[in-house]
Amino acid sequence: MRQQTLISKEILEILGLGFFHQIYRRAFWDELKYNNIDFEWMKQLELRYKNKIYNKKDVKFFKINDLLISIVAVRNLNSLTVNQFSKYVKYYSCNKGLIVNFNNQVVDFRYLK
Repeated sequence: MRQQTLISKEILEILGLGFFHQIYRRAFWDELKYNNIDFEWMKQLELRYKNKIYNKKDVKFFKINDLLISIVAVRNLNSLTVNQFSKYVKYYSCNKGLIVNFNNQVVDFRYLK
Protein backbone atom coordinates (compact mmCIF):
# COMPACT_ATOMS: atom_id res chain seq x y z
CA MET A 1 0.00 0.00 0.00
CA ARG A 2 2.93 2.32 0.57
CA GLN A 3 3.68 2.28 -3.14
CA GLN A 4 0.11 3.29 -3.97
CA THR A 5 0.30 6.27 -1.61
CA LEU A 6 3.59 7.39 -3.17
CA ILE A 7 2.08 7.05 -6.65
CA SER A 8 -0.91 9.16 -5.55
CA LYS A 9 1.28 11.92 -4.14
CA GLU A 10 3.32 12.03 -7.34
CA ILE A 11 0.19 12.25 -9.48
CA LEU A 12 -1.10 15.21 -7.45
CA GLU A 13 2.27 16.97 -7.62
CA ILE A 14 2.43 16.61 -11.41
CA LEU A 15 -1.23 17.20 -12.36
CA GLY A 16 -2.24 19.55 -9.58
CA LEU A 17 -5.75 20.31 -8.40
CA GLY A 18 -9.01 20.88 -10.16
CA PHE A 19 -9.58 17.85 -12.35
CA PHE A 20 -12.40 15.34 -12.32
CA HIS A 21 -11.74 11.96 -10.73
CA GLN A 22 -11.51 10.29 -14.17
CA ILE A 23 -8.25 12.14 -14.89
CA TYR A 24 -6.65 11.05 -11.62
CA ARG A 25 -7.95 7.49 -12.11
CA ARG A 26 -6.36 7.30 -15.58
CA ALA A 27 -3.06 8.61 -14.24
CA PHE A 28 -3.22 6.05 -11.41
CA TRP A 29 -3.87 3.30 -13.99
CA ASP A 30 -0.86 4.41 -16.02
CA GLU A 31 1.38 4.51 -12.95
CA LEU A 32 0.34 1.00 -11.90
CA LYS A 33 1.16 -0.25 -15.40
CA TYR A 34 4.46 1.70 -15.50
CA ASN A 35 5.50 0.24 -12.13
CA ASN A 36 4.50 -3.32 -13.18
CA ILE A 37 1.94 -3.63 -10.39
CA ASP A 38 -0.59 -6.35 -11.13
CA PHE A 39 -4.16 -5.22 -10.59
CA GLU A 40 -7.71 -6.02 -11.56
CA TRP A 41 -10.09 -3.40 -12.88
CA MET A 42 -13.42 -3.80 -11.10
CA LYS A 43 -16.00 -2.12 -13.27
CA GLN A 44 -19.30 -3.78 -12.55
CA LEU A 45 -21.16 -4.91 -9.48
CA GLU A 46 -24.03 -7.37 -9.78
CA LEU A 47 -26.95 -6.82 -7.44
CA ARG A 48 -28.04 -10.32 -6.44
CA TYR A 49 -30.69 -11.78 -4.26
CA LYS A 50 -30.91 -15.56 -3.79
CA ASN A 51 -28.59 -16.16 -6.75
CA LYS A 52 -30.72 -14.07 -9.09
CA ILE A 53 -29.21 -10.95 -10.68
CA TYR A 54 -31.61 -8.03 -10.32
CA ASN A 55 -29.46 -5.26 -11.64
CA LYS A 56 -25.90 -4.24 -12.44
CA LYS A 57 -24.12 -1.15 -11.27
CA ASP A 58 -21.11 0.47 -12.87
CA VAL A 59 -18.20 0.96 -10.48
CA LYS A 60 -14.56 1.83 -11.01
CA PHE A 61 -12.13 0.32 -8.52
CA PHE A 62 -8.64 -1.09 -8.62
CA LYS A 63 -8.04 -4.40 -6.86
CA ILE A 64 -4.48 -5.29 -5.90
CA ASN A 65 -4.41 -8.64 -4.11
CA ASP A 66 -6.78 -8.11 -1.16
CA LEU A 67 -6.77 -4.29 -1.36
CA LEU A 68 -9.63 -2.43 -3.07
CA ILE A 69 -8.77 1.13 -4.15
CA SER A 70 -11.17 3.94 -4.99
CA ILE A 71 -9.88 7.09 -6.70
CA VAL A 72 -12.07 10.15 -6.13
CA ALA A 73 -11.94 13.94 -6.31
CA VAL A 74 -14.63 15.11 -3.92
CA ARG A 75 -14.83 18.10 -1.64
CA ASN A 76 -15.40 16.03 1.47
CA LEU A 77 -15.07 12.33 2.24
CA ASN A 78 -18.06 11.97 4.52
CA SER A 79 -19.03 8.95 6.60
CA LEU A 80 -21.69 7.89 4.06
CA THR A 81 -19.07 7.62 1.30
CA VAL A 82 -16.67 5.70 3.54
CA ASN A 83 -19.43 3.35 4.76
CA GLN A 84 -20.61 2.65 1.21
CA PHE A 85 -17.05 1.89 0.10
CA SER A 86 -16.62 -0.52 3.02
CA LYS A 87 -19.54 -2.52 1.58
CA TYR A 88 -17.74 -2.70 -1.77
CA VAL A 89 -14.61 -3.93 0.02
CA LYS A 90 -16.62 -6.81 1.47
CA TYR A 91 -18.44 -7.50 -1.80
CA TYR A 92 -15.15 -7.96 -3.65
CA SER A 93 -13.78 -10.18 -0.83
CA CYS A 94 -11.00 -7.79 0.10
CA ASN A 95 -9.53 -7.44 3.57
CA LYS A 96 -8.53 -3.80 3.11
CA GLY A 97 -9.73 -0.72 1.30
CA LEU A 98 -8.15 2.57 0.36
CA ILE A 99 -9.94 5.71 -0.76
CA VAL A 100 -7.65 8.25 -2.41
CA ASN A 101 -9.13 11.75 -2.64
CA PHE A 102 -7.38 14.21 -4.96
CA ASN A 103 -9.48 17.27 -4.11
CA ASN A 104 -6.98 19.06 -1.87
CA GLN A 105 -3.40 20.29 -1.92
CA VAL A 106 -2.51 17.17 0.05
CA VAL A 107 -3.84 13.76 -0.97
CA ASP A 108 -6.46 12.56 1.51
CA PHE A 109 -6.20 8.82 2.21
CA ARG A 110 -8.81 6.75 4.03
CA TYR A 111 -7.67 3.28 4.94
CA LEU A 112 -10.24 0.62 5.85
CA LYS A 113 -9.60 -2.75 7.47
